[in-house]
Amino acid sequence: MNYSIKIVKFLCLDAPYQRTLLHYCKTILRRNETAILSLNLTVPEVVNYMNVTVRVDYKFSTYRPFLFDAQVEGCEFLRTKTRDPASEMVYKNIFENLPDFATPCPHGNRSYYVNHWLETKNLPASVPAGDYRLTTTFAFKDGVTIIKIQTFLIKSSQQEAKFTIRITKFVCLDMPYQRTLVHHCRTILRRNQPTMLSLYATVPEVVNYMNVTVVVEYKFSTYRPFLFDTQVEGCEFLRTKTRDPASEMVYKNVFQNLPDFMQPCPHGNRSYRINYWMESKNLPASVPAGDYRITTTFTFKDGVTIIKIASYLTVRKKGIFRSMIEW
Repeated sequence: MNYSIKIVKFLCLDAPYQRTLLHYCKTILRRNETAILSLNLTVPEVVNYMNVTVRVDYKFSTYRPFLFDAQVEGCEFLRTKTRDPASEMVYKNIFENLPDFATPCPHGNRSYYVNHWLETKNLPASVPAGDYRLTTTFAFKDGVTIIKIQTFLIKSSQQEAKFTIRITKFVCLDMPYQRTLVHHCRTILRRNQPTMLSLYATVPEVVNYMNVTVVVEYKFSTYRPFLFDTQVEGCEFLRTKTRDPASEMVYKNVFQNLPDFMQPCPHGNRSYRINYWMESKNLPASVPAGDYRITTTFTFKDGVTIIKIASYLTVRKKGIFRSMIEW
């Protein structure tokens, strides 16, 4: 791995809690080893339902949400053996090193002595270098907090891509559109070059506001949401030069290869002839192998679609690929 991750500290937030007793919560720094969370918590009541939320923030001038935000019902989650990649990441990073918590419910009616740490191998290799904050909250069914923990960590660098990507097709969805005219929308396969979208569309009206949404789905038996789902106001987005990592990924993959769209608003009142493709260098360096669908939608301020495009792509791991969730 061409990166390193350092845990700076753990914090237990919002203590004291209403219905649990936190005896201590401290960070133990160890030389040449990862930091440990040492925790002693008494949960007096039996727990057959616990809501678990995980939120990741990335530090710019302040911490801001970054890509991953998951919520599971912990008891059901521990019973099931079939998990999507995002849920598997939650399991490996929260439950796998906590044998007292990794057993099926009921939980509670006891004290927990916890020594917890994060394993680098269980974290994504391709996120940007920088400072991160992970907030994990366990709550009773009625929403009252069992415990809330923050983990502060630093990632030092980024891993080189170890996969190949192939675009299989582009599709313009939900045509015809109410207020734009698509003259043609087709996939062009090119030998030894990225597959290209050839698009010719007319937008008759002036556009000073456009909502852009990007949804990434991974194909299991059907396509299902996978980690990344973002929405930006396109005109403001093109004006600003400061972007979080998720927005920067949108910029590089949606706008950077579209010179007619890269300029600030106003847009529209013209025809657009577009030749578009994706660059592997602009995608995360490590994603599970498999089939993906990326749906990008441009809409007017009133929600009417300007254009909606689905990109279908296949990711193949270089070398020996041991597991879909090895990323």
